[in-house]
Formats: sequence, C-alpha cells, structure tokens
Amino acid sequence: MSSRSMRGREVVVSVKELFKGFDAGRIQVLKDVTLEIAKGEVVALWGASGSGKTTLLHMMGGLDTPDSGTVWVGGLNAAEERDRLALRRQKVGFVFQLHNLIPDLSVRENCLVTSIATGGDSKQFESRFEELAQELGFDHRQDRRIQDLSGGERQRVALCRALMHRPDVILADEPTGSLDEKSGERVFELLTGLAKKEGTTVVMATHERRFADACDRIFHVRDGRVSEIGEG
Repeated sequence: MSSRSMRGREVVVSVKELFKGFDAGRIQVLKDVTLEIAKGEVVALWGASGSGKTTLLHMMGGLDTPDSGTVWVGGLNAAEERDRLALRRQKVGFVFQLHNLIPDLSVRENCLVTSIATGGDSKQFESRFEELAQELGFDHRQDRRIQDLSGGERQRVALCRALMHRPDVILADEPTGSLDEKSGERVFELLTGLAKKEGTTVVMATHERRFADACDRIFHVRDGRVSEIGEG
C-alpha cells in the first residue's frame, strides 16, 4: 500500500482507526488512532509514561498486532504475519531506551548482527559499518565490548545498528530517556541529522517536550488517543 495524499509527499506510515487493548480488551491502550507520516519526516509521539506511545511504536514495527484497524509501513501490512518478518528485517530499524545490545560482544559484532539477520552481503555491511562508525564518532572504539562503553556511546552504537540495513523508518522509543542532558542532546542530534541526510523517516516516542519541539511534527498521545499539535 502506498499513498500520496499528504500534498504529493510519499506516505510511508499509515495508521487508520487503530484499537489495541490488553486483558481481553478490558484495558484500552490505543483508541481509534489515525495518522500519516511522510517519507523523510522526523515525527514525535509526545506524551506521559503509560499514554500508549510504546504500544503504538510496537504496532508500527510489527512487534505487536492491533485488535482492529490498519497499520502500513513502507508498503507492508504490519498487522499481517506474512509481512511482519520482512517489515522488521528490511523496512524498520529500532532504537530502544535501554539499547538492547549484547554486552559480551564488541561494538562491531553488535552492529554486524544485522547482516546475519537479513542475509545481506557481508562486505557491504562491513563498509556500511565503517561509514556509520565514523559518522557517529566511535570508529576508534569499534573493538571494545559494549559493557565498557558509556551510556551515550552505547546509544550511538544502537543507532548504528538500527541504520545498518538502510531502513525506510527508524522507530525510536525514548532514545534519550536514560541519558544525561548533554548525551541525550548529542544522540538526538545524531539521530535526526543522519535521518535527514539519508532520507529516513523517524518516529520517536518521547516525554520531553524540548525534543518533540525540534521535530517536524508532534503527535500528542494521551490516554490512548492521538492528536496532532497545531493541526487545524
């Protein structure tokens, strides 16, 4: 599925009438969510903890499925099992608050795991890693183990891993949430700067308004409902 309804811009994320609940539907987490995000946009899902931001990201990344409604990302149906594996391997990259790196592996090994998962050309991935390591400023630390790095360095490695396969969309769940102010700003600048350079769409969940304000658009997530700030 593709769309050009956003004033001629290619829509890469399309969510329509999305509902999601837990505990047999007794707890409604997402309620009638509809939104569109264009190629190359940096968009914030802004709201308090527990508002539904992470659940919505999981829907977009094929990590969970909706109770009803549709979620299309990069031309794939995130609600259909046949598309979800391809979605995670080819179309989206994930950056989590706690980075989810493998502590006993080196920086290089953590990033090149992507080549195994996607079955891509190992030489191309090696070249891609060298390029990103330099861009992200840890090329001199690539043989260090993850457990030897600072929090900010770990999150930069997580960003590298997410970008390795040149995804259409980066889904970032509170990527600055566990960092100090300076490190958080550095990671945010690198994330948005690299995304703009490569034309990658970013959907970032954050509770910090200063980061949301620096994005192209803000969707306010509150009690499971989503509304665009400044719309209308």
